Amino acid sequence: MLNDDDAGAAKPAAWKKRVKTGWPSVRVEQVESSGVGDAAEVGALLRVRAFVSLAELTADDVHVQVLHGKFDSNDVLTGVTVEDLDLAESYDGGRYRFGGPIVLDRGGAFG
Repeated sequence: MLNDDDAGAAKPAAWKKRVKTGWPSVRVEQVESSGVGDAAEVGALLRVRAFVSLAELTADDVHVQVLHGKFDSNDVLTGVTVEDLDLAESYDGGRYRFGGPIVLDRGGAFG
């Protein structure tokens, strides 16, 4: 994208400025999960849905991710795994629903 006359730097610089300006208005409005009960088992499929308000940004500007892992005895999340959620639906007002399946690689308490 960059070239000898710096014109190639203008587009990523403008995107970075727009995202930096819009980021304070981004909000995770609600997160829902289904498919796993109180006793999670290895291989269970957890479905996650995140409703996100991006205000002036678009779904192309962000990666919505879910972090999951096991809780230790101090209720601290350990062994964290990060997975991207896919854009599922867009709504008026800069609101989006992202979602995806998470295959659990461990049993027991998780978050």
